[in-house]
Amino acid sequence: MKQFIKSLAIVALAINFAACSNETINEEALNETPLKSYTLSRAEDGTYSLEQTLANGEVTTSIVPLVNNEVKVDFETESSVKIPSLSIFDEPVTTKKGVSNKTKTDLKSYAITQLENGSFDLNFEVASFVVPTFSYSQEHGRYEIRLTEGDNNGIVNYSENYLKFEGEKLRIVFIHVSSETTLSKFNQGSEVVGPPIFDFD
Repeated sequence: MKQFIKSLAIVALAINFAACSNETINEEALNETPLKSYTLSRAEDGTYSLEQTLANGEVTTSIVPLVNNEVKVDFETESSVKIPSLSIFDEPVTTKKGVSNKTKTDLKSYAITQLENGSFDLNFEVASFVVPTFSYSQEHGRYEIRLTEGDNNGIVNYSENYLKFEGEKLRIVFIHVSSETTLSKFNQGSEVVGPPIFDFD
């Protein structure tokens, strides 16, 4: 039987940002106070931040680097309760003139939060001309969020909750659906998987 990831309330941890630098950040407060929840977010300007809420109510925030198109956060715990590592595969936000980057215009910002019960909330904001749809692909073993051009009636903020089961990988991908019908697009397909892509191990 699948065993659901238990509460984070008894976990003492150190954060390891494992990009290329494999930098480890140790804070006395984290070693003494269990982690309650955390949120990894990307702002519209491309800034990644990690917010940690401790059991005593304290909140700490740090900037996380995007290295080689990946943000990776590992949790080293001192108990038997494992906090899944998180990898986000993304691209830098560019503001250069003449550069068309659909993935940065249809999806404006996002935040992934691990809750006390071990589930994950994904909150994101889309452009006014985008309608998201949610599905699960048995073939690829992943949750999919399709971003299609359409009238969203002014609703631009969305949220979805996901469960991760022990011993199984959780993957969430955004799929960008193009409305272009040129021969080039037809040959390449009208759907582009990611970025971003979320992997939980």
